[in-house]
Amino acid sequence: MHAYNSTLVYAEGQLLSLWSNEGLTLSQLRVIRTLTVNGEMSAGELASVTELWAPSISRLLVNLSERGLVTRRTDPADARRTLVAVTKAGRELNRDLLIGSVFEAAVASMSETDQQDLQRLLVQLTRRLEAATAGRSVARRP
Repeated sequence: MHAYNSTLVYAEGQLLSLWSNEGLTLSQLRVIRTLTVNGEMSAGELASVTELWAPSISRLLVNLSERGLVTRRTDPADARRTLVAVTKAGRELNRDLLIGSVFEAAVASMSETDQQDLQRLLVQLTRRLEAATAGRSVARRP
């Protein structure tokens, strides 16, 4: 268990360093990644998926829009809704933070067998975490 905890602590520190070098908070990165994976969605849907408070999403979207990482537009079907999408610059930043990271290089340096073992174990860990937290209320982050 010591190796697992050490890896998590190290990874968290490295990721926080990468994000802060780009001037991003974890919440901003979560928004960019969610939009990259899911495509355009309403601000309300984005708040729900990212488990962030609606007022926080609004502030994040203003900042990310000013930086050219997301676009916002009024939903033509419902003028009360704002639709949000990640821009090309946002997708590239997301890709660079994932693919260009030291983690990608570290995994790439592993043997094919070790990469497959790691993938299998991470999938297993994710499933167990999902099962352990099923039905629990997750606190929304500001």
